[in-house]
Amino acid sequence: DITPMIDITFLLLAFFVVVSKMDPTTIVNMPRAKYGDSVPEKTAVIVVVDATEEDIPVVYKGKSRSDEAKCSGGIVEIEDEISNYVKDEMAADPLKTSVIIKAERKVKYRHLDIVKRAVSRDLTEDQVIHIGIEEE
Repeated sequence: DITPMIDITFLLLAFFVVVSKMDPTTIVNMPRAKYGDSVPEKTAVIVVVDATEEDIPVVYKGKSRSDEAKCSGGIVEIEDEISNYVKDEMAADPLKTSVIIKAERKVKYRHLDIVKRAVSRDLTEDQVIHIGIEEE
């Protein structure tokens, strides 16, 4: 009879699920892309995310990493600033149909998620988000 072995397996599974600890601050190294399509920068709005140990992401509007392009404030203010930037850029140029989020290799996933959520607020179904990891 195999029933006791199945019981032991489920007990071990439940034990490891309860005992294991998730660490949300862990940096996840993204794998290198082997395949992918190129996206022309002329038809995309660009947002750059830098790696930081802080709880608030370091985000730049456009390709430039200048102080004028840097988003400031708390998470809500940064989300609003990114959302407004993407909406204004898309409205200004009808050829722009996508958003490229360029992130450093060591960017925390939660920072990338904050930026992606802000970017996707006002996008329509035919507008696409592309996420690229910058190699060092």
